[in-house]
This record gives sequence, structure tokens and C-alpha cells, in this order.
Amino acid sequence: ELVEGAWSFNGAFPRWCEASQGLYWADTLAPAIWVLDAQGERIFARLGAPICAMELHRDGLLIAHANGWSLLDKQGQEHPLVNCPGKQLLGLARHPSGALWPCRSNASGCALGELDAQGELRLSWQFQERISAFCWDATGESLFAVGPDSGTLFVMQAGSSSVRRFASLPKGSGRLSGLALDDQGGVWTTLRDGWSLVRFSEDGGLDRTIGLPVPSPTDLAFAGPNKNMLYITSSRHDLTMETLGNAPASGRLFRVHPELTGLVARHTDWRG
Repeated sequence: ELVEGAWSFNGAFPRWCEASQGLYWADTLAPAIWVLDAQGERIFARLGAPICAMELHRDGLLIAHANGWSLLDKQGQEHPLVNCPGKQLLGLARHPSGALWPCRSNASGCALGELDAQGELRLSWQFQERISAFCWDATGESLFAVGPDSGTLFVMQAGSSSVRRFASLPKGSGRLSGLALDDQGGVWTTLRDGWSLVRFSEDGGLDRTIGLPVPSPTDLAFAGPNKNMLYITSSRHDLTMETLGNAPASGRLFRVHPELTGLVARHTDWRG
């Protein structure tokens, strides 16, 4: 289903907030935060620099952008944060305990770990490629991550330094992009340039493919009071005019009813 509303250049980072009963996501290039709630879809805040990452925070939304970090309060007002390690940031996620886990690029690829009080990564995993999305399971024991260049879904275990391949797809299928987990152990990802999203079962086997009317879905999240709807963001900025003519809804928000429920998030949201 196509959600009524305007298109964004590059939608990303959908996050469902239980307290406000709203879905938030970013247009990373025409930098703005959108919200979909009982009042409909609208712009929640505009920012002055391209957005690198976004995560729920007890006081609103934590945003990493090209000029640093900001906190958007519950009214959408921006509060710049100083002394935050925003350089080379690729993504953010929260552990169920509430700890913030960033991913940063480096000379050999990127590092993913927990952010300590000094703004440094600890207990980090190293990757030889860019990581486009990552999230913890409900127990906080397993961390899943997407490597789009190799077409690999990785999984790591808390307390272990090893990185294991969970699943992979050939590059011709599209570039793995977003990440969402359901309560049956399934791992979902969008396929950029693949016109679809896929689900991998608990053992890493390809379980389901859902076609989409746009070539570049970018990210996805379970949302709604029962977390039984899957929302998908998409992009249009890198598409040719011919492709846009065949997929005019590119950049819009979509939803599907997968007959499965997303993991119940236990991380910090606006309720603290």
C-alpha cells in the first residue's frame, strides 16, 4: 500500500515511537524528519545538513548529520549537541539496555561498537566494507548487520569478537539496504535496485520475497500499536528520468501487512 503524502529524495531510518504512536523517518538529502501518526503524514523538522543517522532518544530524536549531532525535542525543535563523535558516522542503533551503538567508517572499512562516556567505541567489531544498517535482537545477545557491497547479512554475538555470515544474496538481486526483525526469528531487508524486500528465516534461508512498485527501497521498520505493519522508505535521487516515469512513487512511503509481528523494542524511547 502506498501511504498518502509527499515524496522524499532519499528516505531512511524509519523508527516507531510507542509513546507518541508515530513513525519517524528522515529525508537524508533534503534534510528533514517526517512523521506519520493519527494526524497523517507531515514534516516534523527541517535540518541544515545531510542526515547520517537517526535513533530514538528519551527526550526526542537523536540525529547525526554532516555538521555534527542534534537532539530534536518532542516539539521538533533542534538542539545542537557539542562534543559528540559524529565524524565518519554510518549508522546508529540502541541495545535493549539503552546503550548507544554507532558504526563509523575507517581506513579499512568500518567499526561497530558501544559508545563509551569519552565518545570512543568499545567492544567493537571490524568490517572490511561499509555497513548500511544494523540492529539488536530482543534479548540483546545477537546483533545483525547489512553489508551491501558483498550482499551479506552478518550476525555477531555479545561478548564475542567474531563476525559470522548469516545469509547472502547475489549482487544481481539488488543491494541489501535496511534491516528489521520479526518475533519469529525472521530477518527482513530491502533490496535497493531490486524492486523488492526479502525475509530470511531463523536459519538464514531465503523465506519470502515481496515485490514493490519502486526500484530503490531503502529501509524498513515494523510499526503500529501491534507492530504488525511493515513500513518501507524509498529513494528517487539517483534514478533516471525513464525509471522515474516507470516508478513515479519513488521516494514515497509504503506499508505491507506481512502477517507477522515485529520485535517488541525494549530500548529507550520518549518514555525514558
